[in-house]
Amino acid sequence: MSVSSDRIQPLKLEKLKKVELFFIDLENITSQEAEDAKQFLDQESLNKCLRYVNKEDQQKSLITHAFLHHLLSKKVGIAPSRISLKRTSYGKPYLEGFPIHFNLSHTKHAALIAFHSSPIGVDIEAIDPSRVLQKTPTINPSEQEVIDQSEDPVDTFFSYWCAKEALLKAKGTGLSCKNYPYLEFSSHSTCHYMNDTIHLLNKANAKLAVCLI
Repeated sequence: MSVSSDRIQPLKLEKLKKVELFFIDLENITSQEAEDAKQFLDQESLNKCLRYVNKEDQQKSLITHAFLHHLLSKKVGIAPSRISLKRTSYGKPYLEGFPIHFNLSHTKHAALIAFHSSPIGVDIEAIDPSRVLQKTPTINPSEQEVIDQSEDPVDTFFSYWCAKEALLKAKGTGLSCKNYPYLEFSSHSTCHYMNDTIHLLNKANAKLAVCLI
């Protein structure tokens, strides 16, 4: 792969041994890397990446989707550029005709890609105090109280934010859903919504969340 393989790193979660997770470094992308990434993409995915007005956001999306196509090609035996991703009405990507579930997310300096045999959702967010919202419909008053009383309100805020987005992406709606779930934490790294469990971890100043349903 002409995009630097040094950027991608497999991750392992003890409680999710059958989930394939990949952390992607998006720091200091060169113009040549971004250009090389285009060869791995189908036209629809390329168009999606190029919709970003900001050049850096374009480059991050191109690198993330190039690695997704590269990993999918190894799994299904199709050249990366011939993999044509479909998207649901909510925008969740899937590969028609193959029993494989995957999801991806990227933030300002990193991305996360996951594969599993069941529906899966992931989110990654840079932990930045300036992005903390004091009032947002995604977090209810009870959860906001937990955030305010925690030893690390910023980290707790991003735990809720990422967990909810991973859960809603696993369910296929994403944040277009206005009925945001109420989460209960059983530990620093695990929270629940009804029968669904979301796993969280911190890496490289980012919060990562993974949800299987």
